[in-house]
Amino acid sequence: MVVIVAPAPVVDLGVDQTLCNGTSATLDATWPGASYLWSNGAVTPTITASASATHSVIVTVGNCAAYDTVVVNVITATLVDLGLDVSLCQGEDVMLDATTAGATYLWSTGAATPTITAATSGTYWVQAIQGICTTTDTVVVTVAPAPVVDLGVDQAFCNGTSVTLDATWPGASYLWSNGAVTPTITASASATHSVIVTVGNCAAYDTVVVNVITQHSWILVRMFRCAKAKTYCSMQPQPVQPTCGVQEPSPQRSLQQPQEPIGCKRSKEFAPRLILW
Repeated sequence: MVVIVAPAPVVDLGVDQTLCNGTSATLDATWPGASYLWSNGAVTPTITASASATHSVIVTVGNCAAYDTVVVNVITATLVDLGLDVSLCQGEDVMLDATTAGATYLWSTGAATPTITAATSGTYWVQAIQGICTTTDTVVVTVAPAPVVDLGVDQAFCNGTSVTLDATWPGASYLWSNGAVTPTITASASATHSVIVTVGNCAAYDTVVVNVITQHSWILVRMFRCAKAKTYCSMQPQPVQPTCGVQEPSPQRSLQQPQEPIGCKRSKEFAPRLILW
């Protein structure tokens, strides 16, 4: 009688494994010429494990079989979430927060703190390390240039004139205190004017006070006394250039020599008089 001893297959699924959620492990029982039966019903040489379970396999060659088992434990790590992408205006900043219980941190900036402050455009990522598990998130920060508006210093001018207030900025929209939506407005009355200039999500504001001064007109009158009659006569009134404000113009600069009224010879002449009207 001949006794034949066939070699038995060898199967080794390795040590028990701990995984992070979102990852997996390949369990391999490959043996030449063998057939396989896993605890999950699979009949392939390998299976992929991504959930906590005890996995076993029977490997058979002819009448010989081998068996092994392994425990896979999947840890649920807390996901880090930096939120939606952020748009800022120049001069603004945003705090990016990756705080996760029990974690340590590594940011794209090199920081190792739970939070960082971003004030420049860029792509920022963070790794939150929780034991054997690491979760990662990324956020894009975009910083747009803010518009600049300068309506200048407060202004004063005479009535009957006007000033143009200009808030022009490329690509901007406008809203003035008088409801106008144009880059410029014309101011011809006393008021406080303000404007909001908006580009995208960014806005700038300025205000200016316009003071319109009432313009006055003057008439120049020359008075004298007649020689024969003790009466006072006046020459024909002469208009004088209007002035802005209440300061009188100089009669000497504005006076022209008028014709004397008929029949009246001067014996005394008085200083010219300015009459405001």
